[in-house]
Amino acid sequence: MLRRFFLMSVALLAMATAAQAGSMYVYLAIDPATTAGAGIAPVGGMSVSSSKSGAGTFQLYAVDDTDGSFGLKSYQVKLNGTLLTFLNRAPNGAWNDTDGAGPYAEAMNDVRTASIVTNTTSGGQNPTNPFFVKGMGISASNLVLSNTGAAPGFDPTSTTQSSSGAWGLYSPTLGTATAGVVSATGHTRNAILLAEGNYSGTAPTVDLQTAGGTALNFFTSQSGSGAASAAAIAATNPFGPIIPEPATLTLVGLAVVGFGGLVGRRR
Repeated sequence: MLRRFFLMSVALLAMATAAQAGSMYVYLAIDPATTAGAGIAPVGGMSVSSSKSGAGTFQLYAVDDTDGSFGLKSYQVKLNGTLLTFLNRAPNGAWNDTDGAGPYAEAMNDVRTASIVTNTTSGGQNPTNPFFVKGMGISASNLVLSNTGAAPGFDPTSTTQSSSGAWGLYSPTLGTATAGVVSATGHTRNAILLAEGNYSGTAPTVDLQTAGGTALNFFTSQSGSGAASAAAIAATNPFGPIIPEPATLTLVGLAVVGFGGLVGRRR
């Protein structure tokens, strides 16, 4: 009996540690000292959309540290707590080609929500988009840079953002809340701002317990022809020590329903 209990304890500890290492991370910066875009100069007219900082506010970030991933394709994140405002800040924009045709949608323009009724935010890259933006949650970029060479006849001067035309590079004051080395793997990563808002009472947390509440999909090819759901999601900042915590959910085969499917157009 004691031997069985010991073996079970070791197995549970190993599972907790593996889950903490998580392939995807979704976490909150609570009462951030500055907005996410403070001190970050626009590049090519692309900037970070952020207006929340100080007591009673939060910023929601995601990091993709999945082996073989080419960046975030779609997401749905549910929070616990009392939210007063909830704003979707994931990259979203449009562009025209050199013949003036368009506008063509790009980035997280599909199933885009942020609701204080459900405490849920979501977004995805629509399969009808002419091309997919890669590297979100992995590195820093902007809509103009990601568009260049991605589609025939792209006119970089035509790009417009409706939300966060730039991502991955945020206020230096936020420090390791937005970029650094992932402790579990040693990979250098830049987080992506997904949403922000105001809260009341106890600080909000990411809900990994409600079935279907939080899930993320990532690209499995450079062409964007395939995607998969995250094998594991950890509700913790990955740029720190690895400490097993209960707020970790292993997601095997879980897909984000309604995000336009896993297969989209090739570049």
